[in-house]
Amino acid sequence: MPHRIPVVYRLIAYWVAFAGIGFVVWWLAPHGPVLIALLVVYVLVAVFGGVWRILLSRELNEPPGRHPRPR
Repeated sequence: MPHRIPVVYRLIAYWVAFAGIGFVVWWLAPHGPVLIALLVVYVLVAVFGGVWRILLSRELNEPPGRHPRPR
């Protein structure tokens, strides 16, 4: 068993949380140009933040173990 949650599952949780928060803000706030600009910035931060988390994950920085493939 891995000691930490795989990066795929962490990113799924990250994207679901960001999408949910963005949808709630879009649904509850009054629609206007300021809200659209804020949501665009929010999406850009979410995308680049997600890519940053992928690139800095330990799974990508650690060398594979002695037997990287299951037998």
